Amino acid sequence: MVFQSPEKMKEYASITWPRMEERIDTIQKENQDKIIILDWALIPKTKYFKGSIFNILVEAPYEVRLSRAMARDFISEEKFMEREQASCDYDNLDFDFVLKNIDLEITKGMVNKIYEKSIISRKF
Repeated sequence: MVFQSPEKMKEYASITWPRMEERIDTIQKENQDKIIILDWALIPKTKYFKGSIFNILVEAPYEVRLSRAMARDFISEEKFMEREQASCDYDNLDFDFVLKNIDLEITKGMVNKIYEKSIISRKF
């Protein structure tokens, strides 16, 4: 329902966002000496985006996103399209890195290259 109505989406966000931010704030406070990665499609709309050391946008072609969502969430293409229409548009220039995520192994390699160039020197 929320993907079909901007009003419902706003109402849903007003309920969920404060709790999510509260939880993230707690995690950050309890883990100040650790690297924290936030994987949240709406992060550019939050205080965490500007407060991050760097931001990574992971993009995938429509067909790849569709296939993954249908397999993961057991939804139809119609339901996926509703989600897509409700999703945010991003300006690639707002991000420090933009990754094209088509193949998991290639994406992991790109992430490792980012780690090697950053203050973060860990591999996963």
